[in-house]
Amino acid sequence: MTASTASPVAPPRRRWHHSWKLRGPILLLLLCVAAYFVLPWLLIPADLRRIQGTWKIVRIVHRGQEKRGEEVGKLVVISRTHLLIDGDLSWFELRPEQKMLVAYEPESVKVLGIDIQIPIWLRRPESLRNPPAGNVCRYELSESRLIVMMPGDDPENPEDGVEFHLARVP
Repeated sequence: MTASTASPVAPPRRRWHHSWKLRGPILLLLLCVAAYFVLPWLLIPADLRRIQGTWKIVRIVHRGQEKRGEEVGKLVVISRTHLLIDGDLSWFELRPEQKMLVAYEPESVKVLGIDIQIPIWLRRPESLRNPPAGNVCRYELSESRLIVMMPGDDPENPEDGVEFHLARVP
């Protein structure tokens, strides 16, 4: 054989999994999924970052009187915007500029018989757009203490509410 004649062996074909037509969209999809989980932690407000973790209810004050009850001593776990108290899960939005914590019920959609919760950034639930007075709490946060003040029945009288004093569990 000379250099001027073509080789009878065909060049190796590129394998399908080496093609950028497949790798590009898969890589983009993986980056989007990673950003969905990572970006909220990068863009989280400072108060919400500090409030994360396990807390214990150490004291409950109602109308200036300390109450004893079964709630004292319960553990409260705060993870992202989820609040877990004694097995009951609640969702909340923290508004640090107003020192407010707003509880809400997330909206969900049924897709093929499966309930899928709509992310809050995609569509704000009605209970968050116009929250009832009982779902809006004030809070005070220090390094190891959290005080959550729930309003009472009378909005004119702030002392009518209930204060939950929580301590961080090490």
